[in-house]
Amino acid sequence: MSLNQEAIDPKNLEQAFALFTAASEQLSIAYAELQDQVTTLTEQLEVANGNLRREFEEKSALSRRLSLLLDRLPAGVLELDQDGDVLTQNAAAKKLLGRSDYRFNWLDVMAEQMQATDEPGVLEYQNGANAHHLLLEEVDVPEEGIRLVLLHDVTTATEMRRALSRHQRLVEMGERWLLAWRINYAHHWQPRFYIVAI
Repeated sequence: MSLNQEAIDPKNLEQAFALFTAASEQLSIAYAELQDQVTTLTEQLEVANGNLRREFEEKSALSRRLSLLLDRLPAGVLELDQDGDVLTQNAAAKKLLGRSDYRFNWLDVMAEQMQATDEPGVLEYQNGANAHHLLLEEVDVPEEGIRLVLLHDVTTATEMRRALSRHQRLVEMGERWLLAWRINYAHHWQPRFYIVAI
């Protein structure tokens, strides 16, 4: 007998094979459990991704609708950063202010081109030959570090109020003139009766 044949005992070989088989079965069971977990996690990930995709699509649709609404508002809307620089403006704001550039400072515009009027809360905005009467509303959004400015163009309403006031003053002047005329006429042209003897 050779040395190699003496070293290998069939009982030891059987025990080693049994251990190998048991370890192999445990690895197979662990691998199957891992595959089940991967399948479960993959399904959960697909559901979560589907929910995220749906939320993203809903938010994108809402964002598109709000952008369309913002651009079609008759009032101007400015979004300012903490320093008063304009971040965005809608079409009405561009038209009212006559500015298509974005990075201008609103505080500078207020100081240089806005003047108080005799109407409370109304400012006159001068841009070259154009003048607009604007009613401003400002809203802070501290969560985002921005301020929103809403610009209402009240130029037509202001002109109508002034025209009405002018008309009322003319009517009052006409009424006073008519009253004075009537008093004067009544005083000078009173009918006089004469008694004539026959």
